[in-house]
Amino acid sequence: MLFKLENWLKNRSSLLLVSLALLGSCSDDPQKQPATADTFPSDLVTDWIDLQLLYAKESPGFTPPIVSRAFGYCGLAVYESIVHGTTNRQSLVGQLTDLNYLPSPDASKEYHWALSANAAAARITARLFENAPAPLLYKIDSLEAAYQELFQNVSADVAERSVLFGQAVADSVYGYSKTDGGHKAFNRNFPASYVPPVGPGLWAPTNSQLALLPFWGNNRTFIKNLKTIVTTQGFPTFSTDPASAFYAEANTVYQAGQNVTVEQETIAYYWADEGFVTFTPPGHSLCIFSQLVSQGNFNLASAAEGYVKMGIAVADAFVYCWKVKYTHNLLRPSQYIQPNIDALWTPLIPNPPFPEYSSGHSTQSASASKILASLFGESFAFTDLTHTRLSLGLAPRSFSNFYEMAEEAGQSRIYAGIHFPSGNQQGRLSGYAIGEQVLALDFIK
Repeated sequence: MLFKLENWLKNRSSLLLVSLALLGSCSDDPQKQPATADTFPSDLVTDWIDLQLLYAKESPGFTPPIVSRAFGYCGLAVYESIVHGTTNRQSLVGQLTDLNYLPSPDASKEYHWALSANAAAARITARLFENAPAPLLYKIDSLEAAYQELFQNVSADVAERSVLFGQAVADSVYGYSKTDGGHKAFNRNFPASYVPPVGPGLWAPTNSQLALLPFWGNNRTFIKNLKTIVTTQGFPTFSTDPASAFYAEANTVYQAGQNVTVEQETIAYYWADEGFVTFTPPGHSLCIFSQLVSQGNFNLASAAEGYVKMGIAVADAFVYCWKVKYTHNLLRPSQYIQPNIDALWTPLIPNPPFPEYSSGHSTQSASASKILASLFGESFAFTDLTHTRLSLGLAPRSFSNFYEMAEEAGQSRIYAGIHFPSGNQQGRLSGYAIGEQVLALDFIK
C-alpha cells in the first residue's frame, strides 16, 4: 500500500463498507447525531503518514532534522483538524510554544471530521514537502481524491464546510511553522558561513564536508522551555592519556570495531537509515507507529492523537540534540582513535557531517519509544517491518518492548564506530525526558 496509491480504492473495500455505514450519521435525519472523529477508522492517518514517508525519502534536502520537523507539523495539523469533533480531547493551542491561535469550527454546524482531516493532511503535506520531485506531486491529489470519493455521500454543504475547515487549520499550522527557525531549511542544510571552533577534542568536518544544520538547535521547540527542562550530564573530560576515562571510551569503540560480529554489522546497517535510501531515523519511528496503528484497535481520533505525539517527540528530539551537539562540538571516535590508538582504523559507517555528542539516533528513538510505549503498552512485543517495506534486503527485527528497540538503535551507532558510549547513553536519557514532556501535555479535557 505504501507506494501503490493507484490501487488505493481497490485495497479499501472493507473500509468503504464501514465508512458507508457511518455516513448514515451525516444524513439530514434530525434523529441522528453527526458522527464524531472517534467513529471513523484510522486508515486515513496511516495512509497519509505512508505517503509522507515516501516524500521524506525522495525530497531533496530532507535530512533527519528536517524530516522530523515535517512530521511534527503534519501531526499537529491532522490532530487540530479533528480535535473539536472528538468526545473528550482538547486542542494544543496555548500549550505549545507560541501556538496562541488556530481556527475553530462553528459549533452550530455539522462537520464530517474525516473529510476535515483529509483536507488538512493534503494541504500541510503539499506545503511542507513543496520541493518533492515533480513526478510524485500528483500523489497528494490522488490520495485526497480517493478519500473524497470514499465519503461522497456526504451532503454538499457539510463536505464543503469540512474541507474548508481542514484547509484553514493546515494553513494556520503552516503559518505557525514559518516562525520556528527551520522554514525551508531544505535549501540551507550546509551553510558556508558556519566556521567550526578549533581546539583539542573538538569536531572538524572531514572529507570536504560542511557542517549539517549547525544552527538547528536554536529553533523553537513545540514543548515550552524544553531546552532548559531537559539536561545532559556531559562526557568524560577530553584527554589523550591512556589511563583517562576518555581514552577508555574511545578504546571501547575501537575494540567493538575490531571485533564486530555479523549480527552487530546487521544492527549497524539496519538502523543507519540514510536519506534517499530510507526515510531517515525519524521516518523510521513514524513508520513503526503507522505499522502498529494499522494492526491495532485505533480510530481516527486516537490515531491522530498518537500522530501528533510522535511528531512532536521526534521534532523536539532533533532540535534539542542539535543544540547539544553544536554546544559541545565533540570530535568523532575515528578523529580520536586514528591519532591516538590506531592510525589505520576506520568506522564501519562513515562519519556524519556534525559533532558526536550526543547521539541523534539515541535521542529520537528514545523519545519515540516513550510515546509508543504509552500508546501500545510498556511490555508490548512487536516486529518492525520498515525495511521489508523498502525492499532493502534487511530482515525484520523483533523486540520485546519499545525500550529494547531504542537501546538497539542507539547501540547500533557504537557498532558503526561513530559514537562514544557516553554520547549514546546521554542521548537516550535526554530522549526519554523529551518523550515524558510530550506525554505531560493535556490532551484530555
